[in-house]
Amino acid sequence: MLARCIGVVAAVVRMTIGFMLAVVGFARGDLLLIVFGITEAAMCSVASVNSVKARAVDQSSLGLSCAVLYLFGSIIGPTGVGASPAWLVAAELAVCTFRLWSFAALRTSYSVAGPTWLKLCDRGPYGIIRHPQALAAICGRAIFMLAFPSVVNGLSYALFVGAVVLTVAIEERFLVRFSAWRKYSRRVAYRFVPGMV
Repeated sequence: MLARCIGVVAAVVRMTIGFMLAVVGFARGDLLLIVFGITEAAMCSVASVNSVKARAVDQSSLGLSCAVLYLFGSIIGPTGVGASPAWLVAAELAVCTFRLWSFAALRTSYSVAGPTWLKLCDRGPYGIIRHPQALAAICGRAIFMLAFPSVVNGLSYALFVGAVVLTVAIEERFLVRFSAWRKYSRRVAYRFVPGMV
């Protein structure tokens, strides 16, 4: 129950941060912040509802740490001022499109309550890689880091990537309990990038 609660809190925190980023983006006229903020807020609002509906939630200490890592990843956001270059806005639009495509494929399976089992999704980008949402999150944060380069943002990004990779490893350790997941992971061999990782 604790992992589920932390996951819901993390989703609400990320939704709020996304909304605030969009508001700041509107105030500054920064399309990158607007696109990222709106996408984050929309996805996390659905994730919080789905986290409550999950059929199985990993309540082990690893599952709990996964939910805490997700919350931590929500808080360590990049900072900076200035307008984003057009090429970064285009890159962020591409990443957000990919995120929305994978989100649409998941439908009601998207959750943030630590490792959860709602149902298997193997359509859309999930037929190519096992964790397209994680890949999109890593790429989206990289774009923010490029838009606002600093030591703080570099450290924030490194911590975020570490948290995402660790979270994926913990999640897969939980999901291997389900036969449908084991078959899927044999069929879709790569976590993040086809042919590489």
